[in-house]
Amino acid sequence: MHNFLEEQQTQVDDTYLEVIAPKVLSRLKNNLSYFKQLMPNLAERFINYRPQQFGVFMTSVQQLNIAHEPSKTALYPERVNESCMADCHGFIQQAPLFNIDNGLNSEAGQCRHGESVLMFGLGNGLALKTLLSNRQLSMVLVYEPQSDLFFASLQSVDWLDIFNLAAKAGTQLILQIGNESLTVAEDLLEAC
Repeated sequence: MHNFLEEQQTQVDDTYLEVIAPKVLSRLKNNLSYFKQLMPNLAERFINYRPQQFGVFMTSVQQLNIAHEPSKTALYPERVNESCMADCHGFIQQAPLFNIDNGLNSEAGQCRHGESVLMFGLGNGLALKTLLSNRQLSMVLVYEPQSDLFFASLQSVDWLDIFNLAAKAGTQLILQIGNESLTVAEDLLEAC
């Protein structure tokens, strides 16, 4: 986490309130509308949701970041988008590969078609979008135990784009929001 939250918050100007905040609210509304059609039970949990520990804020370079309110720290550095993309590309290069039909593949390296990825943590959703943009996978199972972070992703990324990327690649996208990932084996069997 990055300790520059207070400095960043003081740099927010009228541009955020006049231009960016309405875009963020519009994205949230559109994402919730989309989830109502696709996953109504999940959407219902977040229609009147109030974050408890994490919230979004705009950095001085006009990128949406996530703050851990109790500690006053940011999840990402100032250049959120670049950081998320770099982290995701690093993950793609080093990820242990998993094939549901054949069990665990212990080779590290680039993801290949037919493989699956388990993501432990969603953050703002940009890493998931980058992953789906760069690799063709049979399944991505995302565990995000913090409901606040999923809510932040509803404000940060266009989930329609994410699901369109998954559909185009034939990727089964499974979201486990509020799930501590204690039932991975059962969740994988259910997905197959």
